Amino acid sequence: MAITWTDIKRATKKDIFIVSSGLLYCLLLIGILLDFVQYTITEETKSSTQTFTAFVLAAHVVSFYLALLGFVYTTQAGQTNIITKIAIFLIAGNILIFLVRVGIEIGYVNYREEFYRNFADSGK
Repeated sequence: MAITWTDIKRATKKDIFIVSSGLLYCLLLIGILLDFVQYTITEETKSSTQTFTAFVLAAHVVSFYLALLGFVYTTQAGQTNIITKIAIFLIAGNILIFLVRVGIEIGYVNYREEFYRNFADSGK
């Protein structure tokens, strides 16, 4: 079954919010699994999400708010169907993976590669 342009034009705000939150949720979950494997099994942090931690944390916030907006729009429309349950799952899942992310960042803080430049070394 192919998605046509008319299907995309008929999508409502709640559908767009929930699908966007679900996609971000999946990407963040893959990122957490990748970091966990990098820290525990390979013990090499070159291909982990350390280099863009601020972006990952911002993506957690955006995904949570998209799920929250999808839930609000769904309940305001008076619909209590599977979409509402998916929105609730995404809200709880986003909170859970954010807490797991914080736990991984705190638990494996020794694996972080931090480089600081001395003022005497700058420019040379």
